[in-house]
Amino acid sequence: MARAVGLQGQDLMQMLRDTITLMVRSDQGVRNLTSRQLAIFLEAYTEKDGTLTVRGLAESLGVTKPVITRALDRLTELGYVYREVDLRDRRSILVKRTMAGAGYFRTIGDILKQAAKQGGARKGMVADDKVDDREVNKVSDSHRGEEGYKKRKKKK
Repeated sequence: MARAVGLQGQDLMQMLRDTITLMVRSDQGVRNLTSRQLAIFLEAYTEKDGTLTVRGLAESLGVTKPVITRALDRLTELGYVYREVDLRDRRSILVKRTMAGAGYFRTIGDILKQAAKQGGARKGMVADDKVDDREVNKVSDSHRGEEGYKKRKKKK
């Protein structure tokens, strides 16, 4: 992934702008997510063990559970995550990753790299050629429940 080396505020803002602009212009099937939806998506896909709850997301992001639920509704509709009841604590709802979400995660990483390359000539950026597949594979390994998700979705 791209590493920021001594970036200043203006450089970071430029890179953020470049990334968002590339996402909006992308022909790679990038869906426009709200900043909340994107924050929740990134929490889900960068969490080390991939186990998140609605309650935990709300606490982590400093918002209410209904805010998380609305954003998860959209992410579920897009096929990026799904929810299931925690069998150990039936009051708790787990947020799970999907293969479609892992693909979207990879696409965002590629776009971020492209933005870093565009800005690389501007101060202090070093960008590898592609997203580190080891990171994406870690995410993909957590999709064991996706087949059950697909079956549940077809029943609806």
